Amino acid sequence: RHKKDFINILQEYVSLVFCNQEEIFRLLDTSYTQDALKIISQWTETVVLTLGEKGALISHYGEIYYIDPLPVQIVDTTGAGDAFAGGYLFGITNDFSHLDSGRIGATLAGAVIEQTGPRFTGDAKELVSKKLGIIL
Repeated sequence: RHKKDFINILQEYVSLVFCNQEEIFRLLDTSYTQDALKIISQWTETVVLTLGEKGALISHYGEIYYIDPLPVQIVDTTGAGDAFAGGYLFGITNDFSHLDSGRIGATLAGAVIEQTGPRFTGDAKELVSKKLGIIL
């Protein structure tokens, strides 16, 4: 219903957008990931596009990074997107690359998926260090 307004906001005011594949397909009336990412990347400097079990794509000024999915035992997907966003934002605000920031986000999202509830109950720094070798 507000698709045109939302597109205008993205084009005029947004520098970073998080979305999942279903959201971007609906917004842009397409079913092609590459087309959707190309279009929205022209509107904003950074796009973080989650692909569920297929990982994620990050486009920063048109440079694309693929974030591999992590093998997880799915228990509850509630909060996975927020965990991914939180990990990614932590990474980029602490001078990690977009690729490593995406990997941090994917690791935290995977940890949330393997438990019940939307918040990771373990030690995030220890998890990232153990899985990725990245010291936070």
